[in-house]
Amino acid sequence: MTRKIKIVGLVSATVLAVCAFAVTAAQAESEFVAIETIGEGEEATESVAEATLSATQVEGEPISLTVGELTTSCTSVTATGTQEAGGSEWMALTPSYSGCKTAGILSAEFSVNSCAYEFEAMEQLEEDSYEALADVGCPSEEGMTLTIWGPFKIKTTCVMHVVPQSGLSGVEVQDMTEANPDDITVTSAIEELTVVVENGKETCPVSPGAYNESKLTGNTTVTATNGPETPPIDERIVPKKRFHFALEEEDVLVKGTEDTVQKFTFDLGVVECTEVLLEDSISAKDPRIYYFFGTPVYGACLFEGNAATISADGCIYRLDAKAIEFGQFMGRAFIECEAGKEIEVKTTNCTIAIPAQDGIKKEGLRGLRYANLGTKANREITAEFTLSGIRYEEFGKECKTSGMTLNGKLVGSWYLKGREAQGANAVGVWAEPT
Repeated sequence: MTRKIKIVGLVSATVLAVCAFAVTAAQAESEFVAIETIGEGEEATESVAEATLSATQVEGEPISLTVGELTTSCTSVTATGTQEAGGSEWMALTPSYSGCKTAGILSAEFSVNSCAYEFEAMEQLEEDSYEALADVGCPSEEGMTLTIWGPFKIKTTCVMHVVPQSGLSGVEVQDMTEANPDDITVTSAIEELTVVVENGKETCPVSPGAYNESKLTGNTTVTATNGPETPPIDERIVPKKRFHFALEEEDVLVKGTEDTVQKFTFDLGVVECTEVLLEDSISAKDPRIYYFFGTPVYGACLFEGNAATISADGCIYRLDAKAIEFGQFMGRAFIECEAGKEIEVKTTNCTIAIPAQDGIKKEGLRGLRYANLGTKANREITAEFTLSGIRYEEFGKECKTSGMTLNGKLVGSWYLKGREAQGANAVGVWAEPT
């Protein structure tokens, strides 16, 4: 059974609809699909098509960003994008902001810096209404920049960066079936947006630093068309696509070894390990897999020049294939542990316990990137990672903090190589679009 949301725009006698439909009731996943309807009544025909998307904020309802106690509202917000033929779980829109004021009096300017909002269709909430997650996708870590000016626009007071991030909840996509044309409305009530604040030429009214509970609110109407105004291919923001890992044979032992030194950063300091191993035995008739997993084994670890140990018995790392973003294979990392088990990091006078990790949004730890190396049987994957927001707790007389904290970081990279499950010959493993 399929369930649809229609995003409809009228072009002469041709109606173009973008639908989000559940693949199966069990999966509760949705896709945005462009459907072109030609003609009217019984003579009408439908076909899958590519769409040009345009979005405007709902009249009289400013888009607002609140960081700390400081709110910036914009009275004119538009966005553009394309929807590929054949369907996608994502809808990407590149915004443009104007008419922005901070605290109702200070001029503010948004520089989008080639970033896009990427909406992932999720569960159906009720008839004509779907839940969605939002990502801020950007080609650089700077993200979108909001510059706030002081009186008379002489000096800047604040510079804020809406940095790249993903899995933001609080978004609803609604099919406006009673309207004409029956567009969709994207309602945003995001409350855990990360914004990094800096002082401008003068002191900012909110202290510099990272604000992880910033709010982005507003309603936007999205219309689909299929006219000649479709932009050239090199100017489009293409929605993210899924990818998977492929195996040259059905039975493969995938071995992960350190490519670079792997570093855990805690309040206590940095623990570095130069020997790390991860193994995953895979037996799959379908050569497409969407994650690797295994218990990590650490050796040759140091903390401030002294020996340290890391034990992960009862826990595994799961390295997922998430999506292709800006031409790169991006993933998420999870730490899954048996009941009562944790990863234990021991230094001379402090023990650090790392429990299971699934990210703040239960979407995994963001910051994992894959790349293909080699050819044929020597194909292998590098997995480079900068995983932030790791939860941990320190125990001991020389520890720096007490109680659970969320500022742990794991940085490094793996070589993921395949070989025969019952032999020594190399077997190719690689990442490819789904």
